[in-house]
Formats: sequence, structure tokens, C-alpha cells
Amino acid sequence: MNSVIPAEAAQWFVRKTFLTREKYKAQYTVPPLSSSKLYRLLFFAQGCHIAIYGSPLFEETMFPDNLDGENVPVLRSVAQRFPLIEAIQFGMNAEAKGISEETAAFLEQVYAVFAQYEDWKLQELIENTTDWILATKQKPWLPFDYDMMGRNFTGKFVE
Repeated sequence: MNSVIPAEAAQWFVRKTFLTREKYKAQYTVPPLSSSKLYRLLFFAQGCHIAIYGSPLFEETMFPDNLDGENVPVLRSVAQRFPLIEAIQFGMNAEAKGISEETAAFLEQVYAVFAQYEDWKLQELIENTTDWILATKQKPWLPFDYDMMGRNFTGKFVE
């Protein structure tokens, strides 16, 4: 599977959440997608992709960061397009054009497993990974080591 532009994967998650909200709005309350939850879903997509395929989904470096007092894993290009706000405006319902069917199927699996969690639970899962602990052990925080991320996701989040 080829690497993906992070903003395209982010757009895929935005659209998926929009469509899920539309589908179930009469029966359930599907919360809006916050930027911080989007960043966290991208973290899990990256880690799972490395564990399964042996290569990163995104070539861009991901960093732990503190944005507006909230610790989140960040891809700079995504943070510029989707700044940390309470909820993403769902007028951004455009399709992610750079996503192949194979990548969409992979993102669908990530979404099915991790989008069900509240934002705080995703962050708790992230902060308990060796990746987060090592990257945030000293100041300034270090970028995530993708090789280590793949090893750490194997067995913990990916069979």
C-alpha cells in the first residue's frame, strides 16, 4: 500500500463521521468529530499500518504536542488544515480524492475499532504506549519512532 497524504486521510475520517452521523441521527447521538479525536485516529491509523504492512501510512513525521493545553499526537500538515477546535465543521464533507479503495478499507477498520472511544479514552490508550512515553520523556518532545511504533502496536492493538 502506498503512503497517503495525511490531510487526505484526515478528510476521510471527517467524511466518515459525517456520513455516520447522518445515517444514525434518528436513532443515536453520534458526537461530532473534534480535531483532537481526529489527530488521535490518525495516530492509531499510522501505528496499525506500520504493524500490519511494515511501512508508515504517512511519510510525514508525527510528534506529540500540547495544543491549547491538550496533549495530542500531531502531523503538522493536518494541524494546519484542521486546527484544534471544539468540533470540526461538517460543511467539510468533501470526499478524500487521494484515498485508494485499499486504503479506504484499511481506514474503515481503524475507524470501526477506535472511533467508538471517547476522546479521553483514546488519549489514555496513547499515553500508555511506549511510543508516547519515550517521545515525551524529555523536553523538547521527540518525534515518534515509526519502527518502534510498529513493534509496539503488534500484539497490543494489532494481532
